[in-house]
Amino acid sequence: MDEKELEIPPTAAASASGFEILRVWVDEQQQHVNLRASVWPDPASWGVALANLASAAANAYRQEDGLDFDHALARIQLGFDEAMKQRPTG
Repeated sequence: MDEKELEIPPTAAASASGFEILRVWVDEQQQHVNLRASVWPDPASWGVALANLASAAANAYRQEDGLDFDHALARIQLGFDEAMKQRPTG
């Protein structure tokens, strides 16, 4: 595996029916995103996915840095709200 890429989660790697829906890269402090928008007919499903990502990120901060989960999640929410005010273009 390329050291720039993350490992596929074990349960996903073991699944014959699973597939990747989102890839985010950072280069020179800018994000680059590739995704399969049509995986869910209703765009609201991406809201659920974003909430799951926020929870996973907060949990990673807890595990890796000892940061309180709720504090990390609140900081993620703050960043999200601020970014949405600026109407990100993707």
